[in-house]
Amino acid sequence: MSLAQRAFDSIKQQLLRNWLNSEQDRPISQLFNAMTGILQPNNPPYSALIEALEHIEVGELAAFVDKILAELHVEMFIYGDWHKEEALALGNTLKDALRVKDQSYEESLRPLVMLGKNGTFQKEVICNQEDSAIVVYYQCEDIAPRNIALYSLANHLMSATFFHEIRTKQQLGYMVGTGNMPLNKHPGIVLYVQSPNAAPSELISSIDEFLNAFYMVLLELNEYQWHSSKRGLWNQIATPDTTLRGRAQRLWVAIGNKDENFNQRQRVLEELKNLSRSDMIRFVVNELKPRTANRLIMHTQGNVHHEAAPLDLGLEIGSIEEFQLRPKDYDLG
Repeated sequence: MSLAQRAFDSIKQQLLRNWLNSEQDRPISQLFNAMTGILQPNNPPYSALIEALEHIEVGELAAFVDKILAELHVEMFIYGDWHKEEALALGNTLKDALRVKDQSYEESLRPLVMLGKNGTFQKEVICNQEDSAIVVYYQCEDIAPRNIALYSLANHLMSATFFHEIRTKQQLGYMVGTGNMPLNKHPGIVLYVQSPNAAPSELISSIDEFLNAFYMVLLELNEYQWHSSKRGLWNQIATPDTTLRGRAQRLWVAIGNKDENFNQRQRVLEELKNLSRSDMIRFVVNELKPRTANRLIMHTQGNVHHEAAPLDLGLEIGSIEEFQLRPKDYDLG
């Protein structure tokens, strides 16, 4: 056996072990991995990677590397005590090192499957674990700063209340929360629960009950509480960079999001300042209300709940490939 073959086999087995171990991850983690695999075709879930890797042989690598280098797009970011001429020279050195004959230069696409105005989609993931879990994802088609501010403030306002209602009061699960989930520049928000006590059908009922009533929570806030919540989110977003590394990471993310003027944070803060309570109530009622919402529900039925009624809501995603290839459902940003 050649040295190349031995190295290939070793790395392949290590990758397979790592990806197979992901099947032992917590159900909530497996749902997030499966969800991003559905929404981002260039970021497949571990199950798809395992299936593909098992059939790859060392002899395929040379042609694959040639194919990669034939269509090249390089993005570099140099930050710190550098002269412009030195930075440009380093970029040219890298391009020369990767250059091959008849090379084409084009940025690779990062497609995102758009949910569109289709109501609720749902997909079950088989985890074969004791707990049930559910993830509810809302996606915004418009990437304008105002929508980033709306989704961020909605998450900030509902986070503690959702935890109190689902975890503390109803005691439905120990992993409970909400979070911002931007994908490919598109704002998004998720609500999630992992539970040893309730099946997905019960979990989604409690989540939807919370969402239906959340506008009442906003109405009951006094002026101090409302402005205090906005100020809390403002402080989170506006927190200054404390290290060169942190600032560089933030600027690199901005480049990836095509924020080439590095001013999106300031634009979002300006929109946040102008958001009124009525704006937020209108957003919650129009975008998050379960009956009319456009969203994706990922769920897994735990072994302890095998006798419970399955989740039966919205449009079930059968073939992921067919779902991803629906007409006009991609953002190719």
